[in-house]
Amino acid sequence: MRLNNQGFTLIEVIGVVVIIGIITMILVSIGYNYVISSQNSSEKIFITKITDIVDSYVELNNIEYDYDNYKQLKNCDENTGVCTNINIYKSNVTLTFNDIISYGLISKNDFVNPKNNEYCSTDSKITVYTDDNNVNCFDTYLDCIDKNINTCSFDWNDLK
Repeated sequence: MRLNNQGFTLIEVIGVVVIIGIITMILVSIGYNYVISSQNSSEKIFITKITDIVDSYVELNNIEYDYDNYKQLKNCDENTGVCTNINIYKSNVTLTFNDIISYGLISKNDFVNPKNNEYCSTDSKITVYTDDNNVNCFDTYLDCIDKNINTCSFDWNDLK
């Protein structure tokens, strides 16, 4: 008895290749989105770490403020509608990340954006502010993430 072994037709082979291609595109897309999401999360954690380190440095050191030169921030309570003015004072000293590194809160090797593995400039200036209640905040620019970090609820240039 004779067996007829002809194999697969061209249409069947093309169909299988197309299905494998579609599945591959879907899996690559999901993997790419996962990598981007992971990188963005790493960058957010890095920013939080830098913010915490600057806050710690400000708390551990006696930062001097220019109490004669201040601006006012109007603060309104949403529940009562009562508004008060809070005085905001700018620090006399402009800090850099070199100051924080030399203090030992972070090393230069840790000052790298995990998203792109780019070293941040340690010469970036950090301007520190305080208010009447001794609540501190700061403003700085990080070149390695191309972003301004402002932990204050205001922009100094917008205050009167």
